Amino acid sequence: MGESTFRQSKYSIGSRPEGVGLPSGRISFRITSMGNRFRARITLFSLLCLFASVGCGMGDRPRAKAERPLSEPLVVFAAASLSDVLREYAALPSTPPFKVNAAGSQTLASQILSGANADIFVSANRLQAERVLRERKGPMKPLFTTKMVVAVARGRAGEFHFGDLGGSSCKVVLAAPEVPAGAYARVVLERAGIFEKVRKNVVSWEPDVRAALAKVEFGEVDAGIVYRSDLRGRKVRGVSIPDSFNVTATYYAVVLPGSAGKHDTVRRFLEGWRSPGGRALLERYGFEPVGGGGRADSHRSSDSEAFLLRPRGALFSRERNVV
Repeated sequence: MGESTFRQSKYSIGSRPEGVGLPSGRISFRITSMGNRFRARITLFSLLCLFASVGCGMGDRPRAKAERPLSEPLVVFAAASLSDVLREYAALPSTPPFKVNAAGSQTLASQILSGANADIFVSANRLQAERVLRERKGPMKPLFTTKMVVAVARGRAGEFHFGDLGGSSCKVVLAAPEVPAGAYARVVLERAGIFEKVRKNVVSWEPDVRAALAKVEFGEVDAGIVYRSDLRGRKVRGVSIPDSFNVTATYYAVVLPGSAGKHDTVRRFLEGWRSPGGRALLERYGFEPVGGGGRADSHRSSDSEAFLLRPRGALFSRERNVV
């Protein structure tokens, strides 16, 4: 057998090429042993990886059990006039997570009494807060206060004064009488002795104060009475109401039974308004917190709130020519 034959056959198991002194059986044994060792090492390595992965999984289990699930955000039903300030309040580092349902306080109260899920109800007056409390027992506290102001369309020519609301050519929008902003406006106008004149100029009674403000902003009317806090960032100009006629609008928070189990989160939400960041935010929007040393600490039920608690009936009647 030639050299070329040897080169081809030296890798063959079970053959004995010429010139090779080792028997073919030994070659076969060595190659087989090497294969077994290789397979054994692969198997051992696989087992070690398996044990390591199982060990890692077992080590992770106690940590997984120790982790506390994130608490659900609070559900806050808040007066429509708080929409903007609540959006910024949510961005403060100390504020707990919450979701907002914003509408007129009277609408929110009806939703809660109909079974809507809420943890906190922030009403723009005491009347709607106590309406909820009669059926949903829980603590109630005043949060902050603001004043009323006349919002005037920027496109309206000439100066505008509070008394001009009763002018013959002035088109006025107000929140509906059952809405806190509408009831506060009624107090202001009655104190000034111009309610009857202004009522004849009202072209629209809106379901919440933001809807009334929008009509002024879009130039559909000349003016309307809104909260001072509503003016920020709006395309309207504010006209002050004389202090002798103005009222203090107080916002109340009612902690509802559905918040059971969220006591710490509720506490952080309510107390956060008195923090430095919360107070600065309220000041930018024209609010003043109740508690923490401010002038509103001496809060008492104002005569405007007493007015809101009076029987409605003819007190809130509207003229036939009012839409």
